[in-house]
Amino acid sequence: KNLEQLALTMCNFYGTLPSGLFSLEYLIALELSWNRGLTGTLPKELMNMPYLFYLDLSHCNFLALSPDIFRSKINNIFFVDISNNTRLTGPFPDFDGARYPTLGMMDISHCSFTGTLPSGLHDLEYLHHFD
Repeated sequence: KNLEQLALTMCNFYGTLPSGLFSLEYLIALELSWNRGLTGTLPKELMNMPYLFYLDLSHCNFLALSPDIFRSKINNIFFVDISNNTRLTGPFPDFDGARYPTLGMMDISHCSFTGTLPSGLHDLEYLHHFD
């Protein structure tokens, strides 16, 4: 429960993210990249982790983002990488940039989002990399 960093890159995980992951309330860094068997929807609970600073879920096979995934408030999040989830489709969820005052890097490249990006991305004062 007091775990601060979890890095399980290239572990050949399959299925959806386990719900117990979201009870790690002191988690600062979560890296599950290159687990091509991870699939399903990225739930809103992912962004309810209050101390999360670094999130890398790139190179997996997620199918969707929960429509309200970016309606939570994480004061500390700086790095979000969900790139190369080529099966991640649909419109990019509504985004309130004021809820993420420290977000500096977001990579959503090589996903299959449709439509336009939400205007709330313009409110990200410290965003220096967006791909």
